[in-house]
Amino acid sequence: MKKYIALGITLLFILVALVGCNNSSAADNPSTTPDNSQEAPVAPNALVPSIMIEDTLYLMSQKEKPVIEIAESEYSGIVMSTVSLSEWPTENGQANIDVEGAPYAEYENGFVVLWNGEWTLFLTEQERLSEIE
Repeated sequence: MKKYIALGITLLFILVALVGCNNSSAADNPSTTPDNSQEAPVAPNALVPSIMIEDTLYLMSQKEKPVIEIAESEYSGIVMSTVSLSEWPTENGQANIDVEGAPYAEYENGFVVLWNGEWTLFLTEQERLSEIE
């Protein structure tokens, strides 16, 4: 009986150690950790939702979505194509979330994209990291 209890405890420790190692590796690299705080799609190998505008990659902000109205005349462009969430956008007007045809506009120190009926803020990686600190 003692052998079964010892075996059970040993297996429990191994399981806890494996789960702990798996979680720490995702937290070590914030650029590739999905941002679930803004309803980001969850998928294996998912990257941060992002968009390429003017040869710069903008990542979805972790701030609350801005409650704003932007006139069509203020739009900077429209998302022309999308790639998988496991890929980074590489062309201007391309996103790695399903927002093809969505307008985007300059806002504060980044861009907002109309996603699911709400404007969502996207920032450069440097700006996004500074909002975390």
